Amino acid sequence: MSQLRPELDSVSYRREQIDDLVVSIEEREMCATQDEFRAATLDIVEAVLRLKFISKTDERAAWARIMNQLLADIVNGSFTLPFKFDQEDGQDVLCIRTSDVMSHLMRSQWLRDCWEDMPIRTDRGLKKWLKLAGVLLMDDEGSPREFERTLGGRRVSYMTAIRLSELAMAGVQTFPASQVVYRPSKP
Repeated sequence: MSQLRPELDSVSYRREQIDDLVVSIEEREMCATQDEFRAATLDIVEAVLRLKFISKTDERAAWARIMNQLLADIVNGSFTLPFKFDQEDGQDVLCIRTSDVMSHLMRSQWLRDCWEDMPIRTDRGLKKWLKLAGVLLMDDEGSPREFERTLGGRRVSYMTAIRLSELAMAGVQTFPASQVVYRPSKP
């Protein structure tokens, strides 16, 4: 298991975000067309939102708590909904439906207190915060990529890929993906 991210890494992560913002501003200055200028402006807005997001510890703590709880439940076998640890674009990812994550939190009796204290109540809200945190695998247009996998003999679509390396950088406790295999619950 990897350790929680030390404070020094948190500072360097913020520095990386600031560097990305500076690069986006420089790229915007060199845009030749109106479309390139708009795209560069959106990159700047996204980078500013990420920096703002990093400073909002309560909201950050909510999505991080959700991901910590999810990974703990996956490891101990209490998360029975479809998921898969996989490689995508050379990165270790967790393919999962955010709706399944929120459903698991809402319906599990042992997580009732956790659910009632959460400021994030919907799968769209969770996906928004994961996107702002930079942990989702994105497509060329800046939207979260959707995947389809076969799990337990069934096709599962609309799965989102969460990058495990980015989760670890954000302070979420992760573990080697080879330790866990999805076992569908028996009807």
